[in-house]
Amino acid sequence: AGLVVFLCFPLLHKHTYYSENALLQGAAALGFSATHVQNAKTIASMMKNKEKDEVVSFLFARLQDMGLDTELQQFSHADNEGVNIWSVLRSPRGDGTTAMLITARFPDSAADNGRSLQSTSFLLAFLDYLTTTSWLSKDVIVVLTPASSPKHDALDSFLASYHGDSLHTPGMQRADIWSALCIDIPPTAFSTLVIGIEGRSGQLPNLDLVNAAVNSASAMRFHA
Repeated sequence: AGLVVFLCFPLLHKHTYYSENALLQGAAALGFSATHVQNAKTIASMMKNKEKDEVVSFLFARLQDMGLDTELQQFSHADNEGVNIWSVLRSPRGDGTTAMLITARFPDSAADNGRSLQSTSFLLAFLDYLTTTSWLSKDVIVVLTPASSPKHDALDSFLASYHGDSLHTPGMQRADIWSALCIDIPPTAFSTLVIGIEGRSGQLPNLDLVNAAVNSASAMRFHA
């Protein structure tokens, strides 16, 4: 009997469900609109064909204009050197002790294929939207790393400094990072969304967040 129940499990299980009752995608209005998408396109055009120093200055000023606490981090990892841009969007409902990290790679060379340009411009437009919301309960830490840097060197350097004592943060409280999201958008049109599930020390992340992302993508006619 136990073997029969096991073999029938795909037919008996509850499929996708949420443990967190607050994650009700159909109960909230979509705030990120075509206006924000157009804003992302405008930001991309403003960064296109700029030199590295110009891009860094543009991003730094743009984040500050949004009201975010913003700093530059000079890093050296193995034989690689560069600069990270990081900011903190303060939660209107939180106490500054917990945070979510969002990262993207910014274009810092003429050889950039457009992927980092799209990712960074989308992230800035999304942040612009988040500054108008009142439901954030955690701070949002934003880390922009140079696209020419080896894949994880820049972010590894930031995290080591953030959790250590070498990061210059005048007046900036360091919150515990509970989750992280890396944005990587291709330069051409796409219809499939890939969600890389990765947690700390080999553990899986919060499945509610993954299910919410998959269902939301499906509702917008993306295959995820």
